[in-house]
Amino acid sequence: MADDEEDPAPDLQKLVRRLGGYSAITPQVWRKWDRANADWQARRRLAYGPATSRGKAGASVYPRVISTD
Repeated sequence: MADDEEDPAPDLQKLVRRLGGYSAITPQVWRKWDRANADWQARRRLAYGPATSRGKAGASVYPRVISTD
């Protein structure tokens, strides 16, 4: 199974810092980052399954929003 420390997600913030801001990211660099991110997500799905399969049967995997009104 994939381990987050062994296979970290592509770090967009690190890329932005390295290039000096979002405006410095060229379309070619975006395509490369998008591909790396898609590949990482595919590896995660293979290792852990889809997000809905990790929750309890029939339960939402998203946190409930509680109104304070």
